[in-house]
Amino acid sequence: MPTREDSFLYMAEDFSRIFGDYLDPFREAEWEQIQEKFPLGSEVIGQVELIYPFGCFLKIEPGFPALLLITKIASSVPLVPNEYARVIQVGMKLTAKIWVYDGDKRQIGLTQIHEEE
Repeated sequence: MPTREDSFLYMAEDFSRIFGDYLDPFREAEWEQIQEKFPLGSEVIGQVELIYPFGCFLKIEPGFPALLLITKIASSVPLVPNEYARVIQVGMKLTAKIWVYDGDKRQIGLTQIHEEE
């Protein structure tokens, strides 16, 4: 039976296969360009690349992961961790808005939920 450490190893392998070395210090300029190209609140279309119990990762630009948490997915049916694959599947194109940039992880946070300002 896989351990929690195995799960993190698989996740790291998945990330490097899809997003490359997105934490490479030499890619800082690319990270900054993404933030300029897509300011907070920008609507983006991305393809679902990875699905985990907590959410899914989309590719909106080559090289940097964009996370759509399960709590930020708009759905007409309740979404439950490990079971929301009935709504979201790898390869699907989804529309979402950029709501946060995590500079430490170089990840883009996405939402489909309209939040009052």
